[in-house]
Amino acid sequence: DTRTLANGSLYVALRGERFDGHDFAADAVAHGASGVLVDRLLPALSVPQVLVENTELALARIAAGMQRDRATRVIALTGSNGKTSVKALLLAILTEAGRVDGTTVYATPGNRNNEIGLPLAVIAAPDDADLAIYEMGAGKPGDIAYLTEIAQPHVALVNNIAPAHLERLGSLLGVARTKGAIYA
Repeated sequence: DTRTLANGSLYVALRGERFDGHDFAADAVAHGASGVLVDRLLPALSVPQVLVENTELALARIAAGMQRDRATRVIALTGSNGKTSVKALLLAILTEAGRVDGTTVYATPGNRNNEIGLPLAVIAAPDDADLAIYEMGAGKPGDIAYLTEIAQPHVALVNNIAPAHLERLGSLLGVARTKGAIYA
């Protein structure tokens, strides 16, 4: 997001249904990006460009690699609803416990729980955090399995299964199968 970009950042030109991040790359450079991750070269830019086939997949791989290299223990949670509230409760409890034993805890900011938000949350996690709490959402089959590969949880929690996203998940069993992939 060019509005929150820190100086020296790598800008990832993601594509969405209604936008193409490549269109904002020059703005990202103007706001301090020192390089861009793209799926097509942008000749007008004067910063290094990393050309990949799929920027979203590259973002996920970067996040998974960073997570793999950390000693941080990961708690991942999903559910049909209440994920952000459960995450906030866990964060409050574990942060308070950390005041006693010195444990540092990080949690997904807001509800960054999809295929873009979770990798960004993993990348933003402090390298010295002892615990990380990652929220995972699913709108279609395979979402939780994909996010689990990125977050690599040590502890997993499904707080509930309810009739959500049935148009893509088919049934409560489909919801349960999708959410249950967090335990794989």
